[in-house]
Amino acid sequence: MKNFSGRPGNFKRKFPEKEHHRSTEEDILRFAANAINTIEKNGCTLDDLLDRDEYKELRRTLSHLLLSYFKHKKAIDAAINTFCSKTPDAATFALLKASLTQAMTQQRIAPQAVVNVAVEVAKKRKNHGFVNAVLRRAVETLQKSGLPEDPEKVLPDELLNKWQQEFSYEETKQLTEAFLSTPDFTFRMENQVAPESFEFSCAFTIDEKFPFGMAKAHDVLESAEFKSGKIYIQDPAASLAVHLAPDESFENILDLCSAPGGKSLMLLEKYPDVKHFIAFDRSPKRHRLTAKNFELRNIKHPATCDRKAIEKEWDLILVDAPCSNTGVFRRRPDALWRFSRNELEQAAKIQKELLEFASSHLAVNGYILYSTCSIEPLEDEQQISDFLKTHKNFTCIKQEKLLPRITHDGAFCAVLKKICF
Repeated sequence: MKNFSGRPGNFKRKFPEKEHHRSTEEDILRFAANAINTIEKNGCTLDDLLDRDEYKELRRTLSHLLLSYFKHKKAIDAAINTFCSKTPDAATFALLKASLTQAMTQQRIAPQAVVNVAVEVAKKRKNHGFVNAVLRRAVETLQKSGLPEDPEKVLPDELLNKWQQEFSYEETKQLTEAFLSTPDFTFRMENQVAPESFEFSCAFTIDEKFPFGMAKAHDVLESAEFKSGKIYIQDPAASLAVHLAPDESFENILDLCSAPGGKSLMLLEKYPDVKHFIAFDRSPKRHRLTAKNFELRNIKHPATCDRKAIEKEWDLILVDAPCSNTGVFRRRPDALWRFSRNELEQAAKIQKELLEFASSHLAVNGYILYSTCSIEPLEDEQQISDFLKTHKNFTCIKQEKLLPRITHDGAFCAVLKKICF
């Protein structure tokens, strides 16, 4: 039998894999350029953007490329600007950024091949000559010098100036090293039970009651332990707040900003005899993950978005407050490029409101665990200091800050006790 080309049925199209490969690589650059343009124009987060349906098929590849761009954004942008005789339009600039990042940080495709693919993408915009010239010169320059690692050539200027005033130069270098690092895939061993179905090594651990391991992502996500809820994907720094929580027993515990439920699980593990526990979050979308985590582990305590359900008195309240995310920049490098004094003050305002709510719903001799994944004093030590100045019926039992390192994220926690009305 013949196919409609008139050739024998066993005829194979010439070079189908090569054509498919080129098409896929063009899609990657187009999607990556569009993502960069969208994030920088609209200020949305990388996580929210990658959750969109149009990025689903290429999510893993795009995630790696985009994380690399925001880690090296300062050097990538500077290299492109050096060889631009004119300021390119936003879409072309984003294509140059995505292409140069891929050429310099991803080994699966040769740098010159990346340039060729970028030129093909640019042909539809009829500026492929400009893209070709800028990219080839930028790639050649960065191949000779390498991507920089000095704080001055890596960190956004606003944060660089701020951190240079708050930290020593050596500390700033360590923060930069952490920023450029690729986080290990870490998980918490629930109830201190080590997995048996895959190989792992011990990760940085704050509290031996909450041990962490690290392994290949595929091994963990496909494991029986993960699917049955015996391990939880999490960074070790997330355990700081529960580690500092008092070694007492409590009847009523509220996790005020609980989604997706990781700290709720640790609280329930630390206080298994708690009578009334509510995991609250104002985001129904994020809270569906909390409910799913509870259901997987057969936890009967409610996960709710109903504020009326928490209008009562509690013995322990965890306030894991939304923040600037400057402590988790290894996983969210785009957060550093959104950082501004105005955004910082807005976050601090929300944190203050959450502390006010918690203080008014706390029983005497009860505790507030105030936690952030920020390393900014305004959100951490100063927030606590300001709260204590206006709430004389509270005292700070202890507080601790964990700066980001290549082994873990950053975190802050303060333990506040209500000593009288």
